[in-house]
Amino acid sequence: MVSNKCVYLSVLVIVFVFTGFICGGTITISENSKAKAVVVVAEDASVAEKHAAQELVSFLGRVTGGNFQVSNDLGTKGTKLLVGIKAVDLARLNLSTPELGDDGIVIRTIGDNLILMGDSGRGTLYAVYTFLEDYVGCRWWSSTASYIPSKPTLKIDDFRFGYVPPIEYRESFWYDAFDGDWAVRNKCNGNSSRLDEKRGGKHTYQGFVHTFYWLVSPDKYFQEHPEWFSEIE
Repeated sequence: MVSNKCVYLSVLVIVFVFTGFICGGTITISENSKAKAVVVVAEDASVAEKHAAQELVSFLGRVTGGNFQVSNDLGTKGTKLLVGIKAVDLARLNLSTPELGDDGIVIRTIGDNLILMGDSGRGTLYAVYTFLEDYVGCRWWSSTASYIPSKPTLKIDDFRFGYVPPIEYRESFWYDAFDGDWAVRNKCNGNSSRLDEKRGGKHTYQGFVHTFYWLVSPDKYFQEHPEWFSEIE
């Protein structure tokens, strides 16, 4: 099985249909180490989406020095970081997207809202980590080494971004990369990674390796194709 580096190596341009919105300008997430945004995740969101919200709060706090909070409702006016499709529904934003699958993401601003979502919990996690990596500047080099920038003031210009990875199975077969946090932060979803429900789960193909016997059963194929099988004695 071919493994590949766990990064989104190419950009797939997706045309989204957005209706009923006027694009805003810059939104302020933090100013002089004071949080100016609230992270919103639906009360009935998945375990992975709730973890994505907590990860966003944790890393934004480390980056800015601000004290960010997670809310299950929209609360007062101001900047909202909407994590997951149900949070988008809470905000009553008429947002339609093409098929994202398990790993596709949407990151975009609408007015004072920043949307971070996918069709699944893993997709939403990937949206959060892609935002933290590409727009904030975080890097996760290994399970024990990372780079978290210092940005007491964090502002995001109006933008929209969508991506669906062209490769379904992504794995770096390196022991340290099996760490669940490192794997999900770098968008690895392969069999060897320790990815539980909170971290979005993973792909496991039948048998993973040493699969000939299971895929080409001698009970089914030997009589007609004995040449497919190794000789005994």
